[in-house]
Amino acid sequence: MTIDRTKADALMIAALKKVKGLVEVSPFSEKDGQQVLGIEEDAEKRSLMGLGRVTNTGIREVLNCDLVYVALTNREFGWGSPSLILKKGEEVVGEEIEDEEAIARLKKKENVWFMHKNFVIYKDRIAFPEDVMKKLCHFEIPCIPAEWCVLEGSDFSYHSIIYANPSTPCDLFLKNSYFKGVDVWGQGTILIGVKLRRNNKMPVEQEYAELYPLEAEDLLNYLPDVDCGECGAASCVEFAEQIIEGKNLPSNCPVLDDKIKTVMEKVFKFELPLIPYDTMMESVTPALIKLGHPTPDSMVLVTGNFRETVSILKLILEATLTDAFLLITDTKGYSIDNAVGGKTFRPFEIFKILVDSQVAAEVKHSRLIIPGLAKSLATDIKKLTSWDVLVGPVSGLELPLYLIKTAQGV
Repeated sequence: MTIDRTKADALMIAALKKVKGLVEVSPFSEKDGQQVLGIEEDAEKRSLMGLGRVTNTGIREVLNCDLVYVALTNREFGWGSPSLILKKGEEVVGEEIEDEEAIARLKKKENVWFMHKNFVIYKDRIAFPEDVMKKLCHFEIPCIPAEWCVLEGSDFSYHSIIYANPSTPCDLFLKNSYFKGVDVWGQGTILIGVKLRRNNKMPVEQEYAELYPLEAEDLLNYLPDVDCGECGAASCVEFAEQIIEGKNLPSNCPVLDDKIKTVMEKVFKFELPLIPYDTMMESVTPALIKLGHPTPDSMVLVTGNFRETVSILKLILEATLTDAFLLITDTKGYSIDNAVGGKTFRPFEIFKILVDSQVAAEVKHSRLIIPGLAKSLATDIKKLTSWDVLVGPVSGLELPLYLIKTAQGV
């Protein structure tokens, strides 16, 4: 991957200077990386409010980005959330929340407790404060998606933009190193990281096709597994491989379920549209979409609000005449893989859209299907929403088949 660093820096700094609350911006020097990490490691040895150690994972993630910038902020800068989380092992058991509406909703739930006005503890995940006192928990300062940064006229493709809050000693170092030791009340620093795509001209459609196609192993979940040979293949495994390779048709199986057969053939005739390579942050408004003619028995599907994700899912489900409720949650415009990795596919956002959309009034069950890529969040989503969570397939092309099998109770 090659990129004109001077041009990229000029584009980024111009975009960042338009953000409310960012006073000055400068490229971060790689030579300062180890010193920043050393300062953070020293700061992490201290306890937060006497409750346990703090790890600044956000700073580490930003420093691993392809492009890094340091910015001076003032009191007008709008911090995202969560800017602080409490973890027991790898499970988030508490987090800081800035959204007043979200705080009001959470206060109505019995399984939460507010340590102070905007730091929530999920009581069903932790024995508080016993687990903290036993040092079973730790605090993390995570990175936060920089949804406020929009590049105009950019000719390089980026994967994501994130930012992180340094510790007080590191904040002082950055002020002295980059902003002439400025000492103005209300001003602080943040580090901003840009993750570039490996190939700046690679269309998103090509990435999707390479990463999440239907595999023969996926098809075996829907084939009869009788190895009768009537299809011309020696086994169902070989039959699945032939279908993938375009050398056989689902209709050639005499015992395959008719609904599965029809949908499978439509799926393999389906061609994904081309997507422009630079579609970062192109989002749609979180909402409930009714696909086909859903009934109270139809399933509720959860996806992110990346525009192309929603568009492709609608194309697949409409082409296969699938009836379903599609719940679009706010992932800050990230696709599911990026949202899970960047921690913007959040249980609370799913809880929020469930309430806002009033989808519970549309169905007579409480079952959600989440993308296969979000499998690690299934337990957290179930705890927060009180809905049963089913983990769907990774590939959207498999989703219509999965829904038929789920409806049949197989």
